[in-house]
Amino acid sequence: MKDLSRRSFLKAATGAVGVGLLASCAPVSAPTTESTSDMKVEAPAEMVAELEMWTEMATVPWLGAMDEIVERFNSTRPGIHVTHSGFSGLAYEQATKTAFAGGAVPDFLQTDAGPGALSAFIEADQLMDLTAVVEESKGAIYPDALDSVYYQGKYWGAPWAMTVANLMYYNEDILAANDIDPATLTTWSAFTSACETLKEAGITPILLGAKNAWPGGHWAQHLYIRTFGVKGSVDLFLRGLDADHESPLRFTDPAGVRVWELIKDLLDKDYFSRGVLSDDYPIAFGKLFRGDGVFFQTGGWLLGEWFAQEDPQINLKFMLMPAIDDIPESDAAEVSFNARTLIVPKASEHPDEAQEFVKWYLQSEEPHRIWYTYLPGEAPPMPLTQPMENLRPESTRLIELLDNAPALTIMIERAMDYNIGQEILWHGSSGVLSGALSPQEAAERAENLVLDWRTARQ
Repeated sequence: MKDLSRRSFLKAATGAVGVGLLASCAPVSAPTTESTSDMKVEAPAEMVAELEMWTEMATVPWLGAMDEIVERFNSTRPGIHVTHSGFSGLAYEQATKTAFAGGAVPDFLQTDAGPGALSAFIEADQLMDLTAVVEESKGAIYPDALDSVYYQGKYWGAPWAMTVANLMYYNEDILAANDIDPATLTTWSAFTSACETLKEAGITPILLGAKNAWPGGHWAQHLYIRTFGVKGSVDLFLRGLDADHESPLRFTDPAGVRVWELIKDLLDKDYFSRGVLSDDYPIAFGKLFRGDGVFFQTGGWLLGEWFAQEDPQINLKFMLMPAIDDIPESDAAEVSFNARTLIVPKASEHPDEAQEFVKWYLQSEEPHRIWYTYLPGEAPPMPLTQPMENLRPESTRLIELLDNAPALTIMIERAMDYNIGQEILWHGSSGVLSGALSPQEAAERAENLVLDWRTARQ
């Protein structure tokens, strides 16, 4: 990894809420870190704690990474034994909701990072405050990673695995065969012109499987960043996290309506693949890997699946989402990142031992090196003392995008109450893609959802 540290700015963007969401990525000195992979802990001779850990890592390569990380921790802590259970997608979301509602929670679990993703747990008084553990580890973790678990002046989780979220993957060979230079596709007009060229050649320009709503929601949230800019989009979305946060921006502003107009325009021009609402995410990226289309929007996590193929059928590359030509705030170099975090429920039967795992995860390079070996599209949340061996060029480029972005933010849906974010982005995109909502109606719906939420809070 490049010997750079990312430094946060606008830390107090939300006043009383006190959450850092934005980062300016000017290079500064890396934190001083020492490898703690050889940490020795004196443990009792007999087992004293059996801990249960839940994650949504139920498939290859994620499951293998988590199982090896847990096995490595267990081998260094004879007095603690962690059992990892992985759930798939919506099953995990339902399991965690049921567990927190009924009190039968695991000792610690993985969830999305970001104040909007954590706020519901925190306000229901369901999470342990991990500030003391995190403060011990501040010198080892990048500030923007720490900001992703910071809310109301406290730290609530252990961040891991940052990756760029607003990527546009493309099949390089198909573009070359149609005389399209991907280096020129930094503006929306150039991107849509390329889509038109591909369509005229009988090629599907964009693959999208929005059956489960969130892939369409990702298109919307990344376009909000391109129409409002990182700073503006964060300011807009924070209205749905802090009822006291004031902003002149509204979802019904021209830039807000524009998000949905851009999506509808792609639909009307037949640039999306057939089955846009009947295909799910795996079906859509399966089509990408078979060469059945050209562009596919998702994050760096897709690289792990591509690298896992013994004989990839396509030459896969990626770029950032294009800028919108006539919007001065639109910058094709601004980055949205995804991160996960470990949290400890207050109802954990072994809170001290769970925090021991969290501390190890924050202070040791070892679990992050294991993760990065399996998931080379997701970068460690800390600078490594020694670079990873045999790192592929695509992984190096992802790190450079994170390190050199002029502005950086956690995925924007996590800058507000998670339920509202899903309604605005996930279900709003489904409405526009199905024709149930016009762009103006989608924008008005988003604004009304935020206004209703603010009224209820005030």
